[in-house]
Amino acid sequence: MLYEWKDAYSVGYDDIDNEHRIFIKLSIRFQEMNIATDKQIIARYLDELEKYAEFHFLSEENRMIDVDYPQLAEHIKQHRNLLEELSEKKSRILSGKLPVTALVPFLLEWFVKHTTGNDQKFVSFMKSKNRWPVY
Repeated sequence: MLYEWKDAYSVGYDDIDNEHRIFIKLSIRFQEMNIATDKQIIARYLDELEKYAEFHFLSEENRMIDVDYPQLAEHIKQHRNLLEELSEKKSRILSGKLPVTALVPFLLEWFVKHTTGNDQKFVSFMKSKNRWPVY
């Protein structure tokens, strides 16, 4: 399965779409890793992915605060759930209990579902109310 950006993932708001593209690029690395890939390299890439996800979620949530998005609490909960799942998978990968390639389907499924569903709802809310973050 090739993990890459598709126009269908666009939510129609450039700042968020650009951050999503970076997330996809960071995730692509895991397609080509295997059991022989150095654990330190895997750990560093997992750390980078995790920290970027944290940054992106905070950035997105701040935009929601700026426009008084009524579904903010639920969106934050979904973000926290992903970070917990990612942390759990990271531990299992680094302990050798899960192959690093198992991360790709997990990331793709979560990304597509969240982006085309919940993130799209947020952008639709901003459009319907003509409310855009101040920055």
